Amino acid sequence: MAATPGAASNGEPGGASVLLPRGDAVKWPRLAMGLKGNHKTRYIVAKMGADSGEIFDSIKGGRRHLRIPGTIEPASTNDRTNLVSVHPLNSKRMIAGSVRMLCTLNRFIWNPTTGTHSHHQQLVDDPVDPNIVYVASDGRHLLFRRRRPQLGAAQLQHDSHALLRPRRLAIGFARARQRHARPGRCVQKTGSELDGFELGAGNESGTLVVDPSMNTNLHTTPWSNDLRRSTDGGVTWADIRNGMARISNGNPTPPCSVRHLAVRPGNSN
Repeated sequence: MAATPGAASNGEPGGASVLLPRGDAVKWPRLAMGLKGNHKTRYIVAKMGADSGEIFDSIKGGRRHLRIPGTIEPASTNDRTNLVSVHPLNSKRMIAGSVRMLCTLNRFIWNPTTGTHSHHQQLVDDPVDPNIVYVASDGRHLLFRRRRPQLGAAQLQHDSHALLRPRRLAIGFARARQRHARPGRCVQKTGSELDGFELGAGNESGTLVVDPSMNTNLHTTPWSNDLRRSTDGGVTWADIRNGMARISNGNPTPPCSVRHLAVRPGNSN
């Protein structure tokens, strides 16, 4: 059942109740709760649905939901790029984000914000000043001020380690701002945290796996649409997707996407 326009869509009494998405349709939900605004902590917001682009709100602590019309920043990367917030003093002011970030002052008219880098992961309202918010994203800010430019921060995607000595820990970052990693690179650690160096394994996202039986063998899946291997500890890389293409409707397709991988212990092949 769809929510009706007008008052039915802004979370006020009298609107048509809707069922929340279930199963795969839930995607990656994000929740927010009011505090001292209208309906106080009984006001609950859920950002979920197709590509996490639908917003449902409740003034009854989640016992009854209304759907806000339209799509609010859906993104296929909603597992790591997705947020929703409710202002603690004004429940009509909400912010929703994924690649971009939108703001509303009345629950149903959303306007884009400016100044942050794409891919928003978290937002916190200042507990004292209602005009200040703190936003965590995976890159530099333009109009927003970076409060801690010296902070070593990174979005960790995956880690793996070898069983042989010297022990090696390989870490894949989606984005990074620290001295041992640039955005879209992978870092291998040997010994202490100061021994890290950039591998140059590819662009952002994906996994990085060390062969448990041969710690100079590394495998990576940058952007999840590639599969590369290094047999010299990350100095050089080669595409190893040969044989992974498939036939679709009688026609060969490009090599398939790689979502995850593992190397069998005791058998590097």
